[in-house]
Amino acid sequence: MLKRHLFSVFPAVCAVMAVQGVAFAGNGSALMKQIPDTTQIVIVFDVAEARDSPLVTANFQKMLDSNPDAGAKLAAFGIDPMKDLDTVMFAGGGVAELSTMKEVSKFVMIVEGRIPKKAMDNGTGTKSKHRGVEIFTKEDTDAAFVGKNLVFTRKGQMNAAIDVALGKAKNAATSPKAKALRTAIAATDTKTDVWVVVMVPDKDKTNMAQSGLLVDSIAITVKLASDLAAVMRLNAPNDAEAAKSVSLLQTVLPMLKQSMGGIGLAKAAGTLTLTQDKASVQVAGTVTEAELAALMAMANGAPPPTPPPAKPTGPVIPKTQGLGGATKPAPVPAPKP
Repeated sequence: MLKRHLFSVFPAVCAVMAVQGVAFAGNGSALMKQIPDTTQIVIVFDVAEARDSPLVTANFQKMLDSNPDAGAKLAAFGIDPMKDLDTVMFAGGGVAELSTMKEVSKFVMIVEGRIPKKAMDNGTGTKSKHRGVEIFTKEDTDAAFVGKNLVFTRKGQMNAAIDVALGKAKNAATSPKAKALRTAIAATDTKTDVWVVVMVPDKDKTNMAQSGLLVDSIAITVKLASDLAAVMRLNAPNDAEAAKSVSLLQTVLPMLKQSMGGIGLAKAAGTLTLTQDKASVQVAGTVTEAELAALMAMANGAPPPTPPPAKPTGPVIPKTQGLGGATKPAPVPAPKP
């Protein structure tokens, strides 16, 4: 059970990032007042900081291509992600367990940057207003300019998002209900190019606890340079529980490395490290540009790379006088004349 839930953490978080397209990270601290206090996952992408990264320059369009729907929505509003965006924050809620996190029932995506407001005037769709803010609805998406920021929600959820942004409803920055979320974010390095914080749903907490792993929240930080350096933090209630988690994870790590090798991340698997930082357990690793490109190709439907053939192994010959008490072989008698 422990292994099943641990392995669900990685794909669940990555699935949200892939499904939402550009909904990744930046500092985002000023935007906390614009997301609801029911938020369970926050993903922020500091586009302004990361756009000079060779990795981003070469792969940003591929990231969009992995979710054509997200790219199309930005294009419909005349947005060039590499030029116009500074920060993108995604906040989602309504998740009962990690395995369904990619299907968040409620979300708000806030875009900071140089966004052309006139783009909505030329778009096809329907328009409405709430608290004086014009809402543009097309298919399953609502969009609106709230102040200088462009906000996206699912269809029918924009009124609530506007209420939060205008201070007419509780937000994650001040509400007591979101205290645990703020605590988790405070322990996260939000100065990285990408950061993610996920509050573990109660159902998963119960299942993990049965295996001896107590985790309140998960944080991921990513630095984008020539390679992608990522750190995942599993935040436990206290130092002692974190130490127990390290012992459990040490038995799981070899299986995780093997799984990563099976999807073309063998080099990344070789960089994985497991450490403890007080009440947090850290798993860190680096993905090369080549492996990242292969991973995104898989997101676009390409088959996983064929793992290299296993090296043949010959019979094990014990070393003479070595460990285990092996002795020198008896001399072969010379043939009689």
